Amino acid sequence: MVCAWMPAGSPLTGVAQAAASQDGAEKRDRVTLSNGRVVEGVVLEETATHVRMRVYVGTLSTETSYPLSDVLTIERGVVAVGARDDKASAPTRRGEPQRQAVAPSDDAARVVMFELKGIFGTDVSQTPLQRALDDAVSQNPDVIIIKMDTTQDERAGFQGIFRAEDMTGMVEDYLREGHRIVFWIKEATVGAAFLPFVSPEIYFTSDGRMGGIGTLQDFSVGDSMVTEKLISAFSGHAEGVALTGGYAPEIIRAMGRMDYWLAVRFRGGRPEFYINTQKPSDEMINNEGWTILSDNGQGAYKDTLEDIVRGRGNDVLNLDADWALRLRVSQGTYDRLEDLVFGLGLGSEHVKVEGRSQRIVDDWRTRIRAGIDRAQRISREMQENQRLTTRDEIQTRLRNLRELRSILSQFAEVLDAGGQQRSQIDMQIEDLRQALANADRQRR
Repeated sequence: MVCAWMPAGSPLTGVAQAAASQDGAEKRDRVTLSNGRVVEGVVLEETATHVRMRVYVGTLSTETSYPLSDVLTIERGVVAVGARDDKASAPTRRGEPQRQAVAPSDDAARVVMFELKGIFGTDVSQTPLQRALDDAVSQNPDVIIIKMDTTQDERAGFQGIFRAEDMTGMVEDYLREGHRIVFWIKEATVGAAFLPFVSPEIYFTSDGRMGGIGTLQDFSVGDSMVTEKLISAFSGHAEGVALTGGYAPEIIRAMGRMDYWLAVRFRGGRPEFYINTQKPSDEMINNEGWTILSDNGQGAYKDTLEDIVRGRGNDVLNLDADWALRLRVSQGTYDRLEDLVFGLGLGSEHVKVEGRSQRIVDDWRTRIRAGIDRAQRISREMQENQRLTTRDEIQTRLRNLRELRSILSQFAEVLDAGGQQRSQIDMQIEDLRQALANADRQRR
């Protein structure tokens, strides 16, 4: 219970305003977190799951939330703040923090941020991510922030874990070396939802969304025993990613299977999960404090098309910023980089290091889309021109096949990871070369 560690006289009401001492100085609150960090500001709200407050560092402030289980103490009105010198800071737009018009100091936090956008597994793939991370690390930053606004073809479903696994290893390697890598989620759905779980630090934008997987129950190879073993393997892969980052495996399980019910209740600010193919009883819901987060999607519980389009479906677990925070997936919600850096505890000033990371991922996205477009045009041309009776026709086909093979080789991890298409092209090229050689011999 909160009252076990609240100082005497501290109110437990939802909203608290900064107090004023007898000499007119503003009084602020001090919150100590379980990781040893101490923050000062104004506690705005306390619930059974989190503490929301406006945090101040120097002339900067931002609003953030902390899971209640991460809060050791709240001391009300113990930090005296002197009267503000309005001449010391430049005016800003209404609602923005005051900022000193000075250059960052030499010890300002160094921040590298790049954004992964587009189709996960295509626009976002292991080669650009590895190169972007390599460049980011070379800038000697205090933190690397990877913002995600990416999804995947829903038909990829739970098998998207394997595309994510192509990328999680490189993030793990840098984390083990002591680099701080933070994921900032605007959208991470289908296979993309797995990647952030590799890091112990995930943050959301206010409209952030993670999830949209939920096809594992449809997977089948015809033999029920073999199918169940493969499903267990899929689940093991996914839950292993979650455990790596320190997250509850029940979250991944509920994201991946539509035939599960997931419910949660909070004990001491920490989530306790119920996950089962059976619906929670009315007794659990009405009297034991459980809240259903996802159902089994069957019969009357099946999401409507409108629910799915608007992101309100709950046949599988989908997390918005609020629930991600409550379930301890997210550590905070921020819409501006300045506020996120502030929330990361890096002080009131930072330097955004402009390396090559963003250019690397953007360039890959541009080139692979152009490559796919060109490959599709070549394929259409070959389908429309099946005739291969003249030397010119055969040579044109050879040029098309060689260009197509070059594109597949350049983007093999996305377009031909197993190499089967290139093997087939190689056989076609060899057959055509033999046909040309035979034609030349006959002409002699």
